[in-house]
Amino acid sequence: MVENGVLCLQNIRSTTLTRERVFAQLRSEHIVHLGQVKRLYIEPNGSFTLIENEDDLAGLSIIPANDTAYLHRFQLTDQTVCAYCGLDQGKDTSCKNCGKSSWVQAIYRSEKPSRESSF
Repeated sequence: MVENGVLCLQNIRSTTLTRERVFAQLRSEHIVHLGQVKRLYIEPNGSFTLIENEDDLAGLSIIPANDTAYLHRFQLTDQTVCAYCGLDQGKDTSCKNCGKSSWVQAIYRSEKPSRESSF
C-alpha cells in the first residue's frame, strides 16, 4: 500500500481500500507523514504490516488539514511532494505516480511518540 514514503495506487485500487483508509491505519500506528513509512502491506486476513523507515525522512502529511493545532507541531520543509500520493519529483509537471498536479510542502517530525499499540 505504501513503498518508500509513496502510496502504491495500483495496489490500493486492487483492494477495497481507499487512500483515506490507508491514512487512518497509519495514524492508528502513530505515523504522521508518509516519509516515516518504508512499507505498508495488507495481509490476506485484512490486517496490516507496517515497516517504518529507519531514517527520519520528510513526507506527505496524513494528518487531516483541519487539525491545525496538531499540524503546528511539525516542521515544514523545502521539499515539495505530490499532495495526493507523496511522490517527490518536483512540481513542474503532473505527478508520475498518480497524474495529479497539486503539490505541498513535506513535513518533518524529529521526535517520535511512544507506541501504545502494535499489530
